[in-house]
Amino acid sequence: MAQLPIPIATPEQQATIAALVQQILDAKAADPAADTLALEAEVDGAVAALYGVVLPGGA
Repeated sequence: MAQLPIPIATPEQQATIAALVQQILDAKAADPAADTLALEAEVDGAVAALYGVVLPGGA
């Protein structure tokens, strides 16, 4: 079985992703129907960047 590469995020990258996730959690706690798609796209983009991948649409 091939090894899956796990990127090492810098403390700054970790903080950015954690802050975005916290914003999503806060929004959903306040209103479960809250639209968090933009924040989720930012998380997706930040994680993709760790892998050196550019998501379609530049997210």
